[in-house]
Amino acid sequence: MSEPEETEANEPEPESRPKADERALAQRRKWLRLGVFGAIVGVAAALILPTIPRGQNLRLHLGSGSSRVIRVDARVGRDGGTPGWERETTWRFDRGAPPSVNWTFELPNGAADVEVELATPTRTVSKRVHVDLNAAETTLELQDTTRALD
Repeated sequence: MSEPEETEANEPEPESRPKADERALAQRRKWLRLGVFGAIVGVAAALILPTIPRGQNLRLHLGSGSSRVIRVDARVGRDGGTPGWERETTWRFDRGAPPSVNWTFELPNGAADVEVELATPTRTVSKRVHVDLNAAETTLELQDTTRALD
């Protein structure tokens, strides 16, 4: 009696199995490359986005004695940043300053030092404060500095 031959009917052809494996490997490599690229973009964004300048609005509230003030100087610099001031401005008023002055500038969010100098025709007083800029309005209460001009 002869033995029946075993057939490999359920087995894929020898050439088709490696092609399927190659396709799966190529697909995995594609997803791996996309994952690595995504990770690089994410790390770059985390490093770059905090340093992008944003619109900041600083409100200098001088109070009721502001009519004596003829000049307001303001300077702002990032805490721990480069030495010196990153933004500076001066307002001059012939008939006295309004009770509040708004200053809009661009700096990255975060800690900053602000120095404000108020001047009358005979006296100058300055105040330096530490603030947290957050792309919204930040108000500096300067009534005590205005009163110091008396």
